[in-house]
Amino acid sequence: MIEELIDFDNNYKSDYDKYSYIRGRQLYLFLCKYLSKDKDTKIKYSYVRDLIRYDKRLKDKLYIYLGTFEDWLKTLVYEQTNYSNDKDFSKSDEIDHSSFIEINTKENYDLNKLIEIIQKNDIESENISDFNKIRVFRNKVMHHNFLLLQYIKENKIESRIDWLKENVLLLKKYLPKDYQTGFLNDINKCKNNLKLEKIFMEDL
Repeated sequence: MIEELIDFDNNYKSDYDKYSYIRGRQLYLFLCKYLSKDKDTKIKYSYVRDLIRYDKRLKDKLYIYLGTFEDWLKTLVYEQTNYSNDKDFSKSDEIDHSSFIEINTKENYDLNKLIEIIQKNDIESENISDFNKIRVFRNKVMHHNFLLLQYIKENKIESRIDWLKENVLLLKKYLPKDYQTGFLNDINKCKNNLKLEKIFMEDL
């Protein structure tokens, strides 16, 4: 069936066989449906491959900077709370480093838990909504959702580049100032040397 949808120019069939075993045939079918625009025409494998590469590069870079964001949230907790014997964090002006020890010796302080601690202690309270948006975005990145496309009603597929741009810029807002330019540069370099639709070629 896949041969009816993809033109394996330049002997790319072996590349497909290798990576479809890892990524799944459904991903390739999903991308073919989008790229063909429901027209009865074959899609060059290089376009399918490069869209996958772009998505993978974005996830790899986002993973790094989302980690930086999470480290910053941990620092907010370290520097403004103490951890007590009743297994709770409380805001304090005199820090005894117990929060640092607790979070760094346990495995259950994920991004969701950190945001809960911050919200409960009224730290950066005006930004909690943004933090939760980044958390949802982070989950899509970490769970390997395809970032560039989405299903809409009637099984149609559309670009979600605007959604991606919105979340990239939101994450940038909460990175250290000296990280922000490098972050955007790293994200925009992800499309270098790839054959992509015009909609994906614009800088985020």
